[in-house]
Amino acid sequence: MSKGQSAALVILDSEKAFDSVWIEGLVYKLIVSGISSPISKLIHSFLINRKIRVKVGRVTSECATIPAGVPQGSVLSPTLFNLYTSDILSANIKGVQMAAFADDLALYSHSQSPKKLLNRLENAVRQLTHKLTDWKIKTNPNKTDAIFFSHIQKNRPTTLQIGKTTIPLKHSVKYLGLHIDNKILWSNHVRSVNKIAKGKMGRIYSLLKSKMLNQRSKLILYKAIIRPTLLYGCPVWRNSSHVHKVDAQLNNSMRMIAGVIKSTPKEWLSVLSHIPPPNLRSINALIGEYNKIQQNQNLPLLEDVDGANPSRLISRKPPTRTAIAAMDEEFSLIGSWQQECSAKQNISIPCITHELPGFTYHVNHGQH
Repeated sequence: MSKGQSAALVILDSEKAFDSVWIEGLVYKLIVSGISSPISKLIHSFLINRKIRVKVGRVTSECATIPAGVPQGSVLSPTLFNLYTSDILSANIKGVQMAAFADDLALYSHSQSPKKLLNRLENAVRQLTHKLTDWKIKTNPNKTDAIFFSHIQKNRPTTLQIGKTTIPLKHSVKYLGLHIDNKILWSNHVRSVNKIAKGKMGRIYSLLKSKMLNQRSKLILYKAIIRPTLLYGCPVWRNSSHVHKVDAQLNNSMRMIAGVIKSTPKEWLSVLSHIPPPNLRSINALIGEYNKIQQNQNLPLLEDVDGANPSRLISRKPPTRTAIAAMDEEFSLIGSWQQECSAKQNISIPCITHELPGFTYHVNHGQH
C-alpha cells in the first residue's frame, strides 16, 4: 500500500465448511482438473457412505449415513477442500485480491478513496458468497470480520454493508493465528502470544527448573511448546516496537534451560542455553518466507513484493527490505551467531561472580 492510500480486509466465516462439501461436486471438479479416474474413484469411495453413531453412557444411537462433507481431522481433507474451492477463489474480481487457507477466506483491497474501496469489497463479498452458495457452502455474515487501514483520522468509515447485514470495522481482527490491528503495530498480537506462552510456561515450569532433567530434554520442550507460540508469524511482525516483550519471554526461557540466575546478563544466555538469539532466528525465518514467495509465481503477494517502491511504503522497516539485505550479505543463522559472539568478546560485560554494589560484607561490625 502506497502513501495516501487506504486498505481494508474482510475475513469471511464459512458455516461448517468441511461438513458442507458436496461429494459428487468434488469428484466432478477432481476429474475436470485432470485427476486420473482411478484416484477420483478412490477418493469417492473414501467419502461416500460414511457412517456415524453416537454413544451417551450405555446408550448407543442407530447408524446414520453422512450425506456430505470431508472428514474433520483427516490429513487429506484440507487438500480436498482447496481443490473444491480453487476455481471459485481464482475468480478475477477487479481491484480485489483473495487469500485462503483451507476454509479461512479473506478478501483485501486498497484505494485512494475509502468509499470506493469499501464498495469494491462489498461487491466482491456478494459475488463470492453467491458462488460459494451455488456449491452448497454457506457464509455467516454475522461472524464475518472486517478492518480498515488508513492514516486518515477524520470521517473514517465505521461499517461495511453486506446485503442486509451491517459489519462493524474493528480495531483488531484475527486471521490464521495473527492478531492484526488497524495501525499494524502488532501490539495485540504480542500481548496475546505472551499471555499464551506464560500459561504454557507455567505448565512446564517445574520441568524446566528441575535439576533431574538434562538440558537436551529442556531444549526439546522449549522448541516444541514455547518457541512456536512466541515466534509464530515473526517474519511479518519482527520490526514491531513491541518485539522486546517477546524477547523478554524468550530470554526467561533461556535462563531456565541454562539453569542460571535472573541477574545473568542476557548477552550470555544464547551460549549458555544453546539457543540462537531471537533476532537472528527471526531473520532466518523471514528469509525462508521470502524465498517461498519468490518460488511461487501464482501468489498475488509476489506482485506486491516485487512492485513495492521502498520510498513510498508506509513502514520504515519493510520486511522485504530486511530479507533482501540479509541475503545480499549471505546471511546464515550459525555464521551470524558466531560473528555476534565474537564481537561481544571485546565488550566489557559485567561478571556476576564479582561483588555487587551495596552488598559488601563488613567483617568488623558483623553487618551486611
